[in-house]
Amino acid sequence: MGHEYSLNIEAANLDALMSEIKVMCEAASGRADKAFQEAFKHQHTREGLAAAGKAAAAAAGPSDREEINLRLSDVIDFYLSAEASERIHLRGLVATNRSLRWHVFGHSSWCAERMKTSQDWIWFRRAVASLSLEDNSDYRDTLKTLREIYRRAQDLGIDVSKELRFVASISTETPPGLKAWGIEKGMREFLERIAESGFQERPPKQGFVRSLFLNWIGREN
Repeated sequence: MGHEYSLNIEAANLDALMSEIKVMCEAASGRADKAFQEAFKHQHTREGLAAAGKAAAAAAGPSDREEINLRLSDVIDFYLSAEASERIHLRGLVATNRSLRWHVFGHSSWCAERMKTSQDWIWFRRAVASLSLEDNSDYRDTLKTLREIYRRAQDLGIDVSKELRFVASISTETPPGLKAWGIEKGMREFLERIAESGFQERPPKQGFVRSLFLNWIGREN
């Protein structure tokens, strides 16, 4: 099985490209946040959340989100083929900006939507790599999203364990925040465990703030 990465990024240009993407993410998030707040009006109901999510999605702009995802697709392919030091640097760039981090997280679902057959294993790998790059800032959200794309890929006949192990091999070993789940070696162990045992447990409740973001980028909760 050969790699099918689109290597359109050179390491020397990485920081400049990530700065451009960060500006795009912040602009889209800013418009969405403003529209969401205006529409939500403290109506803490499912209907109010849905209406605010639609308003935020419209304000963010589908074309802008698509452009961000297209650029992130190149970033993910770079991440998958980079040297260890380059991956560490890239994870650091993502970790320093909330809007960028959330869009990288959301990119996993954008990739998963492109899985149509068992031959689309590369999109599953990219989807998992997006979560690896985001580096599990909230393991509950990561677990919920990974469960969804895992089952979609599994239903298509993609070798999910093989791809999870591959992405695990390039993932961080020591991120913060995972000891509460009994994980001492970070995203690498997180993915290796799922590759080994799959999903049997009930999915955890999604964080409220992240659920708002996923709502306005057009995903169902």
